[in-house]
Amino acid sequence: MAKLSFLIVPLFLASFAYCLDDEIEERFRGMQNLMKTMQTSIDQLKQQVKETEEKCQVGNADFRRFVLDGEAPESVGFTAFVTAPDLLSLGHQHTIKFDYAETNVGNAYHTHTGVFIAPLKGMYVFHASAMSAPGQDQYLTFMKDGRLVSYVYPDARGTSGYQSSSNLWVLELDVGSETWLQTSGAGQIHGNNFTTFSGFLLNEM
Repeated sequence: MAKLSFLIVPLFLASFAYCLDDEIEERFRGMQNLMKTMQTSIDQLKQQVKETEEKCQVGNADFRRFVLDGEAPESVGFTAFVTAPDLLSLGHQHTIKFDYAETNVGNAYHTHTGVFIAPLKGMYVFHASAMSAPGQDQYLTFMKDGRLVSYVYPDARGTSGYQSSSNLWVLELDVGSETWLQTSGAGQIHGNNFTTFSGFLLNEM
């Protein structure tokens, strides 16, 4: 009987180990199948993201063509003024709308928004001049695609006369790039065509 037990126990252990091996192998195969399924899903998601990005790029191009009113012009240039006597009680990050365009070749400057949108990739030149009434001042920031480039700061505090400040920029712009002037902090700007914004395409790239 003892000899029989001596033989049965090893056989039982071997059978148990074999069953465990089968179960582990089955679980391993299941994990492999799950990983393959997950990888397939990931690949599908990547493809969907790629297709969405391509659609967005086409959509952006269509939007830019719409904003730029059709075909890209051969030349671009504008000069615009603030015609109101004064822009009072300006708040922070208030876009200055140069509401009258004396020149707007290419229609890239938009008087209703105060924003210039580049219709061509190239090197552009911009100039701005701002005036403050006696006792007033106003920081203005020149912006490119939401990024601050530099300042224009007419400061007439402590004076009995009007004070002007101007600046000039040479920038490389892509199609659809935007530039504008906005306030930095509260203040006032004198208009009457003394505050101006101009720009032109120097050369296409």
